[in-house]
Parts: sequence; C-alpha cells; structure tokens
Amino acid sequence: MKTKAIFDISLINEGNIGEINNNLYILGSDPIAQNIFYDKSIEIMKDINFSSKSGIILLSKLNEIIYDFNRLYLILRQLDYFERNNLEPLYKSEHYPHMHYILDDSVEYIHPYWVRKDLTISTKIKIYARNLINRSIISTNKKNIIDGYMKNPLLLSYVDENNKYLLDHRLHEQPWRKLKNIPPEIEDTIKEIQQKYKNILYQYDFNKRNLARANKILQSSIDYHIKKANNDYNLLPHILDKKYMQDTFISGTPKYLGRLVGSYYQKMSKSVWRFAHGGDRAFFNDYNFSIVEFPYCNKYFCHSSIEASNIKKRLAEKRIINLGFDDIEFTSTTNKRSINIYNKSIKPDQNKKNIVYFCGTYIGEKLTRPMSERCPDLQYIEWQSWLLSTLKQLNYNVIIKRHPKGILTETMFYEKYSDEVIYGDTGYSSVSCYLFDFFGTAMFDAMATKTGIIYFDMGLREFDENSKKDFYSRCAVVKCSLNNRSEER
Repeated sequence: MKTKAIFDISLINEGNIGEINNNLYILGSDPIAQNIFYDKSIEIMKDINFSSKSGIILLSKLNEIIYDFNRLYLILRQLDYFERNNLEPLYKSEHYPHMHYILDDSVEYIHPYWVRKDLTISTKIKIYARNLINRSIISTNKKNIIDGYMKNPLLLSYVDENNKYLLDHRLHEQPWRKLKNIPPEIEDTIKEIQQKYKNILYQYDFNKRNLARANKILQSSIDYHIKKANNDYNLLPHILDKKYMQDTFISGTPKYLGRLVGSYYQKMSKSVWRFAHGGDRAFFNDYNFSIVEFPYCNKYFCHSSIEASNIKKRLAEKRIINLGFDDIEFTSTTNKRSINIYNKSIKPDQNKKNIVYFCGTYIGEKLTRPMSERCPDLQYIEWQSWLLSTLKQLNYNVIIKRHPKGILTETMFYEKYSDEVIYGDTGYSSVSCYLFDFFGTAMFDAMATKTGIIYFDMGLREFDENSKKDFYSRCAVVKCSLNNRSEER
C-alpha cells in the first residue's frame, strides 16, 4: 500500500504542517541536472539560422518552449521519486493539471498554460485609442521619442536622464488576432522540433507510460508556440507601421513579444536596446537567463560597468548560454532608483530587534522555476516554518514582507510566527535587519539602504566568482544545506 504524501501546498494548514516537517516526501533541487537539461534543450538549436523566418520564430519562442518542457521534466522527475518510494501524491487537480493528466489516463483535456486570454471589447477600444494618440504624438514630436516595451527602473532612469519621451507600445495588448492557416514549411519546423524534443524526453529513464503522456503535453505546447509566433511574425508590418517606428526600440526583460519585435526592428535596420531588471544578474551566473534577455539585442544596459563586464565574461567563458550573443554591446547607465533609496534611508537602530523577512513566492505547477533558482514549494514552506519559529524563539519582532506574485498570495501559513505582515513598501527604515533567501528586485533595493542584510544561500544559484567579494562585502551570507530529511537548515 502506498504512503500518501502531501504535494500541493494548498492542502497545508496549521493542523498538518507538522506532518510536512516529519515527512518531507519531496525530491530536492539539483542545479547541475538542471543545466544538463538546458544543454540538451539548446543543443538542437545550434545549427539554426536565427535571422531566417523560422529561426526568428524559434529563438523568439525558445524560452517559452523550454519553460514548458522544463515543467514536464520536473513533474516526471518528482513522479519518478514517488514511484521509487511507493508514495501517492496528494494534490488538487486544478492546481496540478499537467501532473494529473500524466497520472490519469481518463483525462483527455490538456490544460494550455501557454494560451493567453482574449482581450475584452473595452480593452480593444482602449488599445485602438492609445495607438491613435501615439501616432499623433509621433507626428508632432519625433526628435525625443523612443519606442519601448516592458518598463523597469533602469530603463525609466535612462529615459529621464536623457530627456526622452517613452512611447510604450504595450505589445501584449495589441490586436494580434487568432491563428490562421500555417504554411507547409512552418508545419515541417513544428514536426522537426517536436521530434527532437521527444528524443530528449525519452533519454530520461522515467516511467514509459508517464513519458508518453508527458510527450503529448509537450507536443501541444510546441505546436501552439510556433504557430503563434508564425502568426504574430506575419502581423508585425500591420502592428508596427514603419512610418511611425523610431530608430531605437528599448525594453526591460522583453518576454516573447519583445524578442519578436526586436527582430523586426533589426530587420528594418534599427537598434534594439535592453535594460537589466532586478540587479541580481550582477552576482549570479544564471545559466539560462541569456535566452530570455539577449535574442535580437544590439545594446544591453546594466546597473554598473562591472556588471556589464562580468556578463560579457560569462558569455565568453560559456558560463551562460550563448546563441550568437557575442556582438551585443554591454554598457551601463545611472540607476536613479537606487540612489534615491540610499538618500532616503536612515541608519537603523541596532538595539531594536525588529527584522523584516522577505518571503519568496510559491510557484505551484504553473510558475515552476528551474532547479537552479528555486527549491520545491514544500521544501520552501518547511524551511520558512523552521526559520520563522526559530526567530520567534530568539525573541525577534518578525515582520513578514509577502511577495506580490505567485500562488496562494493571500494565504497566511505563518501568522503565529510574525508580529506583522506587509504587502507594500517597507519604507526601508526603522528595522534592524533584512532577511532574504532569494535575490530579486526587493533585495537589490535593500542593498541600496543603510540597513544590514542577511542572505541565506541555499546553494541553488551559482555565484559569479568575479563579483562574489562585492556581494559578501554588503551582505552577511549564511550557507544552508539539506539534512538527511531533505530539510533546508
């Protein structure tokens, strides 16, 4: 008889969280295996001409395809662990539809995480009106306008400092229309990529039945992504009238549409600039982030010249994926947000025992992250339970800063461990210390304050040795490791 094991964190409550502590039936993260997976997924792209139509479609959508593939890989990896240990996972099918599809042969519907919802009529009207306004602005003031998408603090700092007017195209809200007939050459590309990724999938020694079910999901994902990119590629001349296009297109993390549109600007002999988001790339190698940020990019702005130099070295030394990104110019620009935070911050009162713990988000199945970035939700929630209860035992006043995204953002697992839970800005003052176990925008902002920082290094993200000393000079780093019960300590 199989042992029932909670897998879905929505099933956790104060009554059974002790069960998690005592029986953490979860397979831990393996950053090395994750990078091997990425190598396999990228290898099949090495001979593709990324300036051809099919190449542009693939490179623009590559991150999304691999993201979906990686989700399946991690599900299969976990199911293999359950099978080998005679465990039955407990979960809600609506929270884990792909796992449920793999396990239950009676399920025919494949949940399409990758399909965006249709725009409402009111949104379409707003888009039409905004596009008319944008064209009017362009007609009257061409000199200082710069086209853009996906704003972030570094981008806005550049725009402000250089007296530019940012014309945000909000590409994800443009009328891209539904999929139309696909030409034979694109159908051939779909079949080729589907077969290559199926071959990679079947290299893993997982349950053959599970592999077959997972492959159906993978084929559906690839089919949609490539058809969608082909459809959007054909619409680019209609969405972006060359009469109104500026000489430069800028963005933060571009997402799929930013990469696709970037390719079109380059095709029109225009320049594409990207601006680093978050600030964490200055300190971590993050093997896969380049396929998100660098396709169809001419110039990449970092938070400092040292960050720019380090990223260039990572590409040259193949510490991050390099698909012909060597010609990108890496530079830096002033980050006004960090300067403002520093100027407004005050020196903390070290006699107070007020600390803020910045919680990472729970990711579930939909938002699954690579193993080189995040540990599984169950492992993370067990770690938080131990950390926060330990802090309370040490008589600290614990303020929890919840992450605004992810799943179960309204659920309070740890109210009893905290004195306060906040969702907005911390104010970056009146506390003695900040605690982080992940590096995101909030931690980069915190580094600009005068308050001390403790960073719990869970051994997932690989430090860039060239910037590790700088990181350690600002933060107290506490190394964590797994004990024999798969608990982070």
